Amino acid sequence: MNLLFDGLSDTGKVRKRNEDSIRLESDVRLVIVADGMGGYGGGDVASRIACEVVTDAVRAGYQAVDAFREALDEGSPFGRAVQEARLSVMKLLSDAAIEADSCIQRAAADDAATGSEELVGMGSTVVMALFVADRAFVAHVGDSRAYLLRQGVPVRLTSDHSLLQGLVDGGMISQADVARFPMKNVLTRALGVPGTVLPDVIELELAAGDRVLLCSDGLYGLVRDDMIGRLGGTGDLGRCTSKLVAYANAAGGTDNISVVIVEITATDDPGTPAADAANVQAQIQRNIREKSIFRALSTAEWLRLYSSSPRLCFEDGETIFSAGQLGDGMYCVLQGAVDIIRDGRSVHVFGPGTTLSEMSLTEEKIRLVNGVAKGETTVMRLSRIDFLALCDRWPVTANRLLRQLQAQTAASLRDTRDELNIMKVFMARKLSSLGR
Repeated sequence: MNLLFDGLSDTGKVRKRNEDSIRLESDVRLVIVADGMGGYGGGDVASRIACEVVTDAVRAGYQAVDAFREALDEGSPFGRAVQEARLSVMKLLSDAAIEADSCIQRAAADDAATGSEELVGMGSTVVMALFVADRAFVAHVGDSRAYLLRQGVPVRLTSDHSLLQGLVDGGMISQADVARFPMKNVLTRALGVPGTVLPDVIELELAAGDRVLLCSDGLYGLVRDDMIGRLGGTGDLGRCTSKLVAYANAAGGTDNISVVIVEITATDDPGTPAADAANVQAQIQRNIREKSIFRALSTAEWLRLYSSSPRLCFEDGETIFSAGQLGDGMYCVLQGAVDIIRDGRSVHVFGPGTTLSEMSLTEEKIRLVNGVAKGETTVMRLSRIDFLALCDRWPVTANRLLRQLQAQTAASLRDTRDELNIMKVFMARKLSSLGR
């Protein structure tokens, strides 16, 4: 995968000091945007610490990235080795953000111990993207954002860790009321703030021509998403970053403005193991999303769910679930197949890109069949417990899934009714012919 990088950070028209920091580490294919806050002069210190610690942590743990790339080259994109390596990369970014949080808190505590109050209360947001093997891993804490620009169309990849976003996700405030909300800048997660930091990490496949854009709220707070796509989606990267910053300044420049853009100029050559693996994964993911209850989700919602749901790997003939067990959730087949066995014989086989047991998300019922791996099989599982947690955290997303599940169930019932009616007609004719 060939990449181009560019970034720009500007003080804006109102602030006297730039508390944002950006990093473009092209050798390890890592980009970062951090937005500092708090303290008398600590915002810029916090954002700088965030960028430095994350960069050092990724460099120190880069063997996880190499292992992921090697696993893709050597095996199936959904094999056990790839899944383990994938989780290691996601953990690398998560741990890097957690380490940055600890370092910011220590720096503030050390400064306070000297009797100074300059760094008391300092903190920072962070959003980072690590590029490897035709995909990006994106992690964030706070309200700095990541967008995918595909053919100039912006897709927001991150969900702000803010009071406002929580109210929107909870369906307690409409999009029409967002502009008038008085506490837009109140964060629910940030680096340097007492408490446990929980970074969100997602993974997405990329194609040639795609761009990934990271920015602070000084940009998207003044520039609409559609304008971000228009100004940053095509053309020379340097001109794009300059135009975006200039547009934000023209709109008032009320905050520091930072933007980083990475363009994928070419992916791996067709026919190579990495390219083939990426194509297989992308096609299976599309099939799952488009032919199941997930079709109702936005791209960002789907990526968040797809990246966070556990992947389970089974050998040929291994039992995935058994008759007599409580249904524990739905399964999406990523590799191999799930053979449904009833009374010792196969009644249906679910292949790659299919889903099964959706009703187990909402009801506790004893399974009447066995699910057995047919060949080396990998499934993504959305458990009932995780689904209920999703309902609490993202009720709007959960509502879309439930509506789609209702529609799918209704369609299945109609099909069953039609089959029964056809069978009734057939049996009536059969009986009639026998009566003659």
